[in-house]
Amino acid sequence: MPTAKRLKHLERQNKKQYNQRTRDERFEDTKTVREKISKSQIPSSLPEIQKFFHILDEYVENGVSSSGIIPIDGIDYEIVYQFPLNKNLEVGAMMKSTSQ
Repeated sequence: MPTAKRLKHLERQNKKQYNQRTRDERFEDTKTVREKISKSQIPSSLPEIQKFFHILDEYVENGVSSSGIIPIDGIDYEIVYQFPLNKNLEVGAMMKSTSQ
């Protein structure tokens, strides 16, 4: 028979698991981001774009939560992204101009 402390711990773990995105949810959240970058004028062969796609793949396949900024050399833009596992937080990415 588990102790009260153990039961409380298991309850917290179940609640945490319930708030986590599944692989299918992560895939759907990132599908539009991937499509918009593919349709943009920025070539997908750039190392920065390849790095971003790798981050997307890690998030979808392995559930690696990440956020950050990737500056794109040669053009005055950077990719700002946030990929949380928690369902209460919003998934997003945007192209931000760095020119003043």
